[in-house]
Amino acid sequence: MYFAELFREYCTPIYTIAVLSFGELKHLEPHQFNISLPGLDILNFQFQAIQLNQLHWRDFLQYQNPVAVALMAKMNIAKKDRPRVKVECLRLLANLQLDPARTFLISGFVETYLCLNKREERVFQKEIATIQPVAEREKIMQLTNSWVEQGKSQGLKEGKSQGLEEERRSAISSLMQFRYGDIDRQLSAVLPILVTLTSDEYTPLILRLAKEELINHCNSLHKGIGQGNTT
Repeated sequence: MYFAELFREYCTPIYTIAVLSFGELKHLEPHQFNISLPGLDILNFQFQAIQLNQLHWRDFLQYQNPVAVALMAKMNIAKKDRPRVKVECLRLLANLQLDPARTFLISGFVETYLCLNKREERVFQKEIATIQPVAEREKIMQLTNSWVEQGKSQGLKEGKSQGLEEERRSAISSLMQFRYGDIDRQLSAVLPILVTLTSDEYTPLILRLAKEELINHCNSLHKGIGQGNTT
């Protein structure tokens, strides 16, 4: 679908890559899609398939690449290594020196796809505590969504709700601008809806959904809130 839309818009050859982020599915997926009838081949669509669970996260520790940092969260990871992988992802990200919007986007991806349980979170915090120098440790702490949400909760307790709303609006705007380009009237219209969500809620929406899908999802949320208020 995306290939067809891009080809229709730009009328130029497109190198197609499918990034497959399966969880449990381990067998290799095909790199082509065929439709045929007896005596007639209707479609033979080939693409480069990158199946993340066939890649080992340790092989990408040497790459100073933001895409590699993000995708490490969905690679082949032993359960015991999950806290360590999250530490390494955030360590690499902290040292990339990206702008705030890109940093927030990638850290949100890691938080979404490498969500730790309570036991893993304790191991993660212990790993963080051993990182030297202290400046690097502090950078990593600032990247975690839990750290951001903790700061927001503290701000609410101090009566700074208006400032936090503006901070959240600014963060969402930066994510949307990086993800979709210029923020047009349609995206501006759903911004107030996204502001009511936590970062754990709005980050995966912006990461996963195309522009039209995000707008439709937000409109559905708005309708649901309106119906709830009328009952």
